[in-house]
Amino acid sequence: MEYKHLSQIKTGDILLKYGQQNFSKLISSFMWVFGLQNKYITYKTKLAEIPSHTGTFVWLGDMLFICESVKEGTKIRRFTEYYKEDDLLHCKVLTPIIPYNNKEKETIKNKAFYFEEQSLAYGVPSLFVYAIYILTFGKINLFDGINSKFLVCYQCTISIGSCAKPENWKPDLVMDIFDIIQNKNYKFVDFE
Repeated sequence: MEYKHLSQIKTGDILLKYGQQNFSKLISSFMWVFGLQNKYITYKTKLAEIPSHTGTFVWLGDMLFICESVKEGTKIRRFTEYYKEDDLLHCKVLTPIIPYNNKEKETIKNKAFYFEEQSLAYGVPSLFVYAIYILTFGKINLFDGINSKFLVCYQCTISIGSCAKPENWKPDLVMDIFDIIQNKNYKFVDFE
């Protein structure tokens, strides 16, 4: 994918980033172990097949933004200001097989702004505590009570998509990265 391909991206499409930095590889490693424990993947699955980050694309006028959970909380940021063209070599984009209609796109935008307004920042230590909890006890529902303000990237992505098209997602609110990458209602964008 290159900047010239950005016009092919639509509101509601999902960014999958396969980070090359050590911290990104650590996140992918954690998700790989989690996938093995829950039988989403096998030992044959390569670590490079597990994204370290996700986000939801949102067009505002003629500018492309990305809604993603980062250490500062959930943010809506202009895509080209935070992702350089070299970064795109390690990214893929998913799009729904049945495209979002205008009402669903508006729902996506509203939910993205709601999450940005409500979110709490989290630091790296919080992610490690979260990772240990998940590996020890399994999935965790962060959408009840006070925890609804703390979203990791894949939970934010799924929550935004599921409010626009709930039929595309599993009915439970306990979610993980494999709910995105193994979702049969989405396909990879083939950039030409």
